[in-house]
Amino acid sequence: MAINGPLQDLAAALATEASAGRGSRQTIDTRDVAFGWAESAGAPIIAPHVQRMMVDGSSFGAVIVGPTGTPAAVAEGASKPTLAALTDVDVPIKKYGGALSGISTEKALFTQSLVPAVASVLVRQGLIGFDKDVVAALVADAAESGSGSTWSAAVLDGVAAVISQGFLPDLLILSGADFATAVESQTSGAGYQLDYVDSVPQILGLKVVISAGATAGEAFVLDSRAVTVAEGPGPFVLADPYSGAGTNSLALYGEVFAGVVVNAPEGVAAVTVA
Repeated sequence: MAINGPLQDLAAALATEASAGRGSRQTIDTRDVAFGWAESAGAPIIAPHVQRMMVDGSSFGAVIVGPTGTPAAVAEGASKPTLAALTDVDVPIKKYGGALSGISTEKALFTQSLVPAVASVLVRQGLIGFDKDVVAALVADAAESGSGSTWSAAVLDGVAAVISQGFLPDLLILSGADFATAVESQTSGAGYQLDYVDSVPQILGLKVVISAGATAGEAFVLDSRAVTVAEGPGPFVLADPYSGAGTNSLALYGEVFAGVVVNAPEGVAAVTVA
């Protein structure tokens, strides 16, 4: 977990207030892009790799696009067919959070002592809770599928399925449990690459996202534009030095507000190895 950047700034603000004997609720002051702070912290989640947006309310409007026909040439003078249907949906922004107690008030005075605690309540608890919901949305809404007797065959079948619907797959979502097997299945070595600029692994030309919210067997090939995540206000961390004052301990409570929608189900293929 990175110890610099937004999480360190947030921890510093909490430490300043703790030094003055005050409880406080702090947030990240500047956010250029939704989940940018999560990306800088190296959080193993899907959100930074798909379409993302910031919202202020308790929900956001989205449009789900689905096909209704097969593309074909239109004869002269003939009416153009309607080949897609649009469905308006209201996507709720949910709260994801975590708590950590028993932090000594002495350690709470120092920024670097608080960074791991802040990372725990925001990343390991809040963000991973959201990542599980992102995976659940992919499981529920993926309109395509890919399968094969090996990871290479299954992924390529998923790629073909997504392309057949007019999308360009660029992501492969894998659980940590499946990542090693998927890499080892590239026996020739040609199917696995590592981008040395940003250290992003690729399998068969797809950027690999290792999702902490996915379990073994949950894998997806998708066009990153087929999924939209939204981040609400925050994230917030509340420091409570009062309830544990008798034992000189401080408690932290983290809150992340977020929502997800699969806006183009045909751009997502669930992949299975059988």
